[in-house]
Amino acid sequence: MRMHFPLLLALTTACPAFAGVKDDFLDGAYVFNAKACEKLKALAAGTSPAAETEPWVMRADGISFWEGGCDFSKIEKRGRKSWHVTASCGEGPDVYVESYLFRRRSKTTFSVTLTTPGASAENRVPKRYFRCDVPPGLPQR
Repeated sequence: MRMHFPLLLALTTACPAFAGVKDDFLDGAYVFNAKACEKLKALAAGTSPAAETEPWVMRADGISFWEGGCDFSKIEKRGRKSWHVTASCGEGPDVYVESYLFRRRSKTTFSVTLTTPGASAENRVPKRYFRCDVPPGLPQR
């Protein structure tokens, strides 16, 4: 997550959950589409990170994207193939909490629905994520 150090220090001392939790229900890197997967593979091969080269990626510990990311702070199993996730997120100086419902659709796909109170109907439409099998050694968040 890209944040200014004083802000990150304030968050980690004021909110211990910000450090993030992991769960093995996300078994790799997940992206929106094949183009995002190709970008992730290019990063693994040495492409420099930049706004146009770094895709939105979901992993066991959170979500990352060029402008920032979200660390999972709470994960609750909600059935055989669903989880409710609370995340501490940041984009630049902005810090906020979001919640999501993850549903496994197949061995390699999830649908993820934003459930944060007050989110617009448009933002609550489930998004499909696909596993992107990247080579070993890909830098993590």
